[in-house]
Amino acid sequence: MAAACIASLSFAGAARADVPHASPPSLPTLDTTRAEAHVESAFATLEPYPGSARAHVMVNAVALEIPIFEPWIHLGWRYAAAAGESVEGRTPSTALISGNLTTSFRVSWFSGHGIAFSAGLLAVAPTAWFGRDGTSADVARAARSVRVDDRVAFTPKAFAISPVLDLRVDLALLTFQLRQTLDASIELSERATQSTTATTVVYGGIHLGDHVMPGVEITQIYVLDGSAPDDARSRYTLMPHVRYFGRKISPFLGIFYGTPALHPRAEQIWGLRLGFNVGF
Repeated sequence: MAAACIASLSFAGAARADVPHASPPSLPTLDTTRAEAHVESAFATLEPYPGSARAHVMVNAVALEIPIFEPWIHLGWRYAAAAGESVEGRTPSTALISGNLTTSFRVSWFSGHGIAFSAGLLAVAPTAWFGRDGTSADVARAARSVRVDDRVAFTPKAFAISPVLDLRVDLALLTFQLRQTLDASIELSERATQSTTATTVVYGGIHLGDHVMPGVEITQIYVLDGSAPDDARSRYTLMPHVRYFGRKISPFLGIFYGTPALHPRAEQIWGLRLGFNVGF
């Protein structure tokens, strides 16, 4: 009886395998066999510790992933830029900055029973060229707080190689997805600063009909090297959201909150993320 129930749940997940763009906002679509583009914007407010000014930041990102040996091997690119205010002092100043370009390579496997798995590498190229101090650097720290998995993307002059694992499980109306990344980066500057962090993204969602799926993402970054004290190694971001699944375009809208923020002078961050996927 228990085996029959588990089988029915698994096959219910399999029946939804052809639902287009069944992916969380921050994670890839593991069982897709077509190219997919992702566009998103985030608008955030950083609440500072006493003595600093409240600041705002906007992060825009575009991504493209294509199957080069479908359905198993995918190649992708992601680029982000940010504009915002510095948290330094009591009078914010503004800056527009470029992020680093990320190239992804992953190999996927998925069954007809609601299980999908992916393993690959992320390579970050140093396209963000600004100083470690000043308004641009402070805006970059604010941008890293919007999505803590963007820490390397907004580190100036950074090069990184990151192994990544993804797992997704569909059970009846529920979908769960997990991503684990290990970031080993080095700043190509006079100090040649090295950093190692682990990032985990956990997602849970429920299907309401064929096209609507509310869910929640929890993202954690953990500093593995000695660059942070023990009580400041971990940062979290929580984002409830809702996504609509169309045949070609799938938009999402979410609100996020993080405390303490990844920015050293900000106590917390909150804001709005919206975007869409396009399959072709």
